[in-house]
Amino acid sequence: MSGKVGRLGLFFAVASVFSAAAQADLPGAQKAYTARAVEGAFQQYLEIATLGNVTAQENLAAMYVDGQGVKRDNVLGYAWAVIARENGGNAAMQNIIDQLQPHLDEKSRARVKALADSYGKEALAERLLPAPLPVAATPPDGEPCRMTRPVNPDEFYPSSAVSDGISGSVLVETRVSPDGHAHHPITWYSVPEGVFDAAGRGIGWMTGFAPAKKAGVVQPCSIRFKSLFRIKRTSDARVTEAYQKAKPLAEAGDPVAQLYYGLLMFDREKAPFSEKSPRDWWLKAAQAGIPYAQYLIGVELVHIDESGPGDAKAREIAKGLTWLKLSAANGRPEAKFALANYQIGTHPEALTDPVVFAWLEDAAKAGHRDGTLYLAALLATSPDAQRRDPARALTLVDTHKWDLDSDPTALEVMAAANAQSGKFADAVSLQNRAIRGAERFKWNTASLKARLAIYQAGKAWTGNLLDP
Repeated sequence: MSGKVGRLGLFFAVASVFSAAAQADLPGAQKAYTARAVEGAFQQYLEIATLGNVTAQENLAAMYVDGQGVKRDNVLGYAWAVIARENGGNAAMQNIIDQLQPHLDEKSRARVKALADSYGKEALAERLLPAPLPVAATPPDGEPCRMTRPVNPDEFYPSSAVSDGISGSVLVETRVSPDGHAHHPITWYSVPEGVFDAAGRGIGWMTGFAPAKKAGVVQPCSIRFKSLFRIKRTSDARVTEAYQKAKPLAEAGDPVAQLYYGLLMFDREKAPFSEKSPRDWWLKAAQAGIPYAQYLIGVELVHIDESGPGDAKAREIAKGLTWLKLSAANGRPEAKFALANYQIGTHPEALTDPVVFAWLEDAAKAGHRDGTLYLAALLATSPDAQRRDPARALTLVDTHKWDLDSDPTALEVMAAANAQSGKFADAVSLQNRAIRGAERFKWNTASLKARLAIYQAGKAWTGNLLDP
């Protein structure tokens, strides 16, 4: 049996991202096999072998040939050995191939081909593996989405992180509105986990952007950027030590170390100990069944950006959605929010889609900030009356203890929910607060004022408050 799973100690404050248990992962499979729970180990190896994990493919081949945890099947053992070998599997796989190949008949070869067509290298590249990172290019008939007025991250540095001497990074995505501002900035991940999320949103709100243009016409677009937070007085020794300890474990195939190493690499402007990118390490961990790594790969591939290229982008988005669904099935609330966010941003019917509501419900139950806001927005303004629940929308926003004066959308949710409940005076008051907040962010407030006029007329409003 192949055993490449080691242990990674708690070297830094990001380790909480590893806490969610997967339905099947390489460490769990190895643990089950060591405990002689071979049937359970086989099922876990099978699940992650289909994701392209070489260790699982090797072990699966050996278990089929030996009849461990499954009825002996030399043909499937041979097939998985071939797949593992083409993905870099060890010499033991070649031994299986050499011993069994002379005994294959036409029917057996057809079974081998069917499996390879589903889970071989080419199939994985088509279904799951990210294409090489593209070189950004300006459309010949337009202008790209870009940042025009960056703000200083130090202005948003959390006071608690300053006092504790914590440095880190955050990845922010903003949907750029025609007014050149981000109305709903999202922090996809940060290192250490959660420390700089609010700061990332603040930077997104206050940064100026130029929306994409095509043939001179403004197009909705999205832009991602990393913000760095550095305490000058803090020694970098802890991060360097973490890099050095994680590297050999990651290279040896420990999926938790691979995830961890990629996160530490993301936190660095440069990665001095490896030529690979964070995405390379996250992909390895994702293929080993680590749910948070599956989420990270999904987020890397799924962009809501109408200005991007067609077929090639669609293929990468499809792969990203597959990874997000795997992560969501393994309980990650971030993945459920990411799926809902994509649907809301690309499909108008998502405002009434029960699947989207279910994703947001789960994210909100887990305390996911944006999942809670988005669910509250849909409950307050969904076009489907049976989906609306204004009282619960107000409870969600209140329960999450929002800093309302820094988030006009949260105020708009409350205003819309009050209007749905017939409390128009409260709706008008809250909408005016939302408008003042939007003006501070220099938004175009025409749509906010239009909703204010509706509330002043004693009417409720339905639609998409999350539309940029």
